[in-house]
Amino acid sequence: RQAEIILQLVNKKVAGVAMVPTTTSMPPVHQVQLRYLQKENVPIVMLHRGVEGVKAPLIAQPFEEIGYRAAQRLIDAGHRHIAYLALSSQFVNKEHVAGIRRALDTVGGVLPDESIKLFEIMQQEDVANQMPVLEATLRQMLSQPVEQRPSGIICSFDYLAECVLDLLRRWGVSVPGELSIVSFGGAWRSNVLSEQLSAVTVDEREVGQRAVDVLSQLVRGSLLIEQENRWVMEL
Repeated sequence: RQAEIILQLVNKKVAGVAMVPTTTSMPPVHQVQLRYLQKENVPIVMLHRGVEGVKAPLIAQPFEEIGYRAAQRLIDAGHRHIAYLALSSQFVNKEHVAGIRRALDTVGGVLPDESIKLFEIMQQEDVANQMPVLEATLRQMLSQPVEQRPSGIICSFDYLAECVLDLLRRWGVSVPGELSIVSFGGAWRSNVLSEQLSAVTVDEREVGQRAVDVLSQLVRGSLLIEQENRWVMEL
């Protein structure tokens, strides 16, 4: 799907592209697609994460710091046993986990390997397929003895956290009484559920504005198309 969109953009002769790379393809596939854009003299600004082997400006998210701050929020609330739930097996999850463990190490807390659960591409249209897996994961977590059960959950993205919150409430589990949730998402909260979540946030509007500014510099030639400039967004 990404490849088809890229072809359409080239045919429309767009001046530049700001893109968040998909997380489902191997690096060589990304490299072919993105280099094709650059060979057609279409500048790219990468958002959130880069692609190995592709030289392009990147407006990055500090993924390890996100994990650290989410864990610190739960630690400050008294939690020491935490679970991590993530969408897909994208590389950013490793950085989230590194940040979570760094925070827990300071207080003797734990993030057991069995409490790290990844869900393959749980997009809006894929909820029906993934929801049974998420339900089974949460039920298994809740069935553990109290002393082994995570009391806090960190979700890699707001949408997953909303699904978790909805399930727990339907089962009569008190949030944050029995389980606390911290997620990651945009500062502009878009619906009732996301407004109720504790979250580490980034200003997505600022990301967009910065992307346009960098693209403008690329089009004017003040930045090179294959120059590896990197900016990290503030949380």
